[in-house]
Amino acid sequence: MFTVIPNYSDVPRTQVPINDLSFNPSEVRMSVSTSDEKLSKDEDKFKYEEEDKFKYENAYKDEYKDEEEERDVRLEVEVGKWFLNITVDGKKVIQKTMNHSDVGRMRKGGLYLTVLHPSTFVVMHTSRHRTFEMSGDMELLRVLNGVQPGRIVVLAAMNEGFQQLSDLTVSWLFNIGSLAIPDMTTGDSECVEWPKGGVWTARRRFCDRYEGYWDLCSCTNPEVLPSVPPHSPLTTSSSSSSSQLPHEGQPHSLVQSLSPHYSLTKSVGVIPTVVVASQRPLCLYWCLRRLMGVVGSDPRLTLVVADGDPEGGLREVRELVNLFGIKYVDHDSGGRDVTKRITRHYRFVLDTVFITFPTAPAAIILEEDLYVAGDFYRYFSQTAPLLLNDPSLYCVSAWNDLSRRNSRGDPAVVMRSQTMAGLGWMLSREVYQEVIQKWPAWDKDKSSENVVAVSVEDMLGEDGVAVSVEDMLGEDGVAVSVVDKVGENGIAFADWDMWLRLPELQRGRECLVPEVSRTFHFGSTGAHLTAHFHAKYYSQASFNVHPDVDLKGLDVLGPESYDVYLRGLVTRAAHMDGAKANPCSTSFLPRNSTTTHLLWFKMNHDHDDYTYMGIMSCLGLWNLDVRGHHRLLWRLRWKGTPLLMIAYPASPFSTLKKKEVNVMQRYNPNKSSASTTP
Repeated sequence: MFTVIPNYSDVPRTQVPINDLSFNPSEVRMSVSTSDEKLSKDEDKFKYEEEDKFKYENAYKDEYKDEEEERDVRLEVEVGKWFLNITVDGKKVIQKTMNHSDVGRMRKGGLYLTVLHPSTFVVMHTSRHRTFEMSGDMELLRVLNGVQPGRIVVLAAMNEGFQQLSDLTVSWLFNIGSLAIPDMTTGDSECVEWPKGGVWTARRRFCDRYEGYWDLCSCTNPEVLPSVPPHSPLTTSSSSSSSQLPHEGQPHSLVQSLSPHYSLTKSVGVIPTVVVASQRPLCLYWCLRRLMGVVGSDPRLTLVVADGDPEGGLREVRELVNLFGIKYVDHDSGGRDVTKRITRHYRFVLDTVFITFPTAPAAIILEEDLYVAGDFYRYFSQTAPLLLNDPSLYCVSAWNDLSRRNSRGDPAVVMRSQTMAGLGWMLSREVYQEVIQKWPAWDKDKSSENVVAVSVEDMLGEDGVAVSVEDMLGEDGVAVSVVDKVGENGIAFADWDMWLRLPELQRGRECLVPEVSRTFHFGSTGAHLTAHFHAKYYSQASFNVHPDVDLKGLDVLGPESYDVYLRGLVTRAAHMDGAKANPCSTSFLPRNSTTTHLLWFKMNHDHDDYTYMGIMSCLGLWNLDVRGHHRLLWRLRWKGTPLLMIAYPASPFSTLKKKEVNVMQRYNPNKSSASTTP
């Protein structure tokens, strides 16, 4: 970038064009008087033109025309990392090649100042100024103040050198003839109130290029971003070696009011957060904006890993992440099958976070379209010791599949579940090292895309009804591959989360889930997500709004103690009559009761889910597969009232059923008979 300024302090100024010279040198034609005396005598006797772009009317008075000699001058300026060239009428007046010292001095931004004689165009002064430093800006202003009237001043910028100028310098340049300099220093002429330099330079550049970011780019009320940590954010690609990845520095800045027993730094060490991203920068913005605003967040311990085209759609993502001072890594997973691409991406994400933080005992995995609760880190700080000290645990999740907004659950309650819920979850390094060795074989071969990989969402039609296996075959009639772990219904568990839920991977281990979710899924569309699916299963999910929740009952979440605790709940619960209870009725249960109610329903084995699906549909809960239970016992909340559901006789807790209590059974027209079983 460059600007040409006539240093002419006592006359009105006309605008001088400024052009980006990254690829094409700009050509400026100037009409300059050869008489220095007339420069001081005639007030408006300069005419500036940029060929094919700008035309200026002759401002000279008619009575002076005959006295003045004029000639056209072609001025070209080229500036780059390694060179500075200034040419007048085809003659090089400056041809400078930078050495490593020059490049190093200007790497953070600055200006090259050149002063030319207005008649002979001899170089009268050259200097460089590191305008990102206060001293460099002041030195530039001192030199400019010493330039005699009538000289031609050329300023060539490196790395946003113009945008780093102070208000005083900008005002001075404007007064001596550059009307365009305010536009170059603010990026947006309306945002004149924004501070100069530092992180605001990158923010101006970002807001000039991209749109849709609300207060982030507001001129009058810009959003306050978290302070950038002392160390500059990581920006790299998958081609970088692991030695270039940053390692954790200071401990996690958790909320100071947390109990010392549950502090991540004191009891389990540093646990980073990795955000799984793609080419959806607006989703990522809302995710990061919230995440960096909750107590316990730390940009130094947050990593964004994005999948896409690093030179295409990920440019905006990369620049956005850098505004937050967060570490960033990107790569291109490749392949035509979206499900397999996502699974490849997740493997890369898990590898990257545990390489980036080599001593972290665990990591929190968060998707780009999730909004976190105010106690997000407080929740994980209290559950992390359990995950790391209980070998029967597989993960800790911030999401509950079976809790709705009108459930009125207790945010202090945590439960064991045999389902890996995802949507904001914590994984230990030990479990990561185990499952990563078993990652699907087809994931290693991006070319094997003839296998149809499907997820739960792929099984639904537009109305939310499951489709048949035949409906999911490819055009070539190829179904699923053996390596995709085909289930009994012929569906391949190719989605990363479905694959992680396979019995041979979980090996009987469970996850901790909250009764009230700590994340909210706001992305209404995605690779396997439609607006209809989101509205039905995600939009009404529960979400904790209390910022300081102390979890209760953590001491009973061990495998044996939890069973003892549940047996006590079953014994004290009010057993419902399965022959009379109607889960579709508004009077199914009393509202906001402190008494736990228990419903027994028919299920002979894990896949005998006809009655279960009917109950879940009536309650408006997840009804696509069987999930969210502990040994086929479900802990739910219905409009404020605690509800237990036990599968009879499949659940080990079936021995606690009283003989006189009826079991609910839904009539299945595909079977010969059905009845309510005592």
